[in-house]
Amino acid sequence: AWNGIWMDHFASTTVSSHDADDPVAVLSVCADPKLGASRGRGDCLLYSATAFLLHRPRAYVAALQWCYDGCAAIRAACESSCVRGVGMQTFKENLDNMRLVGQVCIKAKTQSLRQSCVSGAKGYYSFATGHNLPPSFCRQIEDTSL
Repeated sequence: AWNGIWMDHFASTTVSSHDADDPVAVLSVCADPKLGASRGRGDCLLYSATAFLLHRPRAYVAALQWCYDGCAAIRAACESSCVRGVGMQTFKENLDNMRLVGQVCIKAKTQSLRQSCVSGAKGYYSFATGHNLPPSFCRQIEDTSL
């Protein structure tokens, strides 16, 4: 249930562009003990980058930094979930372009985060279709480490 609530919150709640540029403020709802911390925190973090990307269309690499900045005060698991959300949103907006997903995800600051980013894209495909991402899509990613 909370997955859909957080998706709606970040995709349809009015967040001014100034507010979306403040990752600490946007992510604070995910760390608040009365809100996200006790109600689907991982999903909250997953969808949080959507708020930034709605106001900064196609700024996928900048969204990675947005995640790092917003998660600095929370903890490492925050980065992984938020970066996974960047990969998810990148794929959602470019359904036929896993090459772009790879180009974005390779910019994540660690190999683990790069894999989280790609995992977000794969997870979105699986959720939307009920199937694993086809090998032909995976082959679009140029960097074999992903």
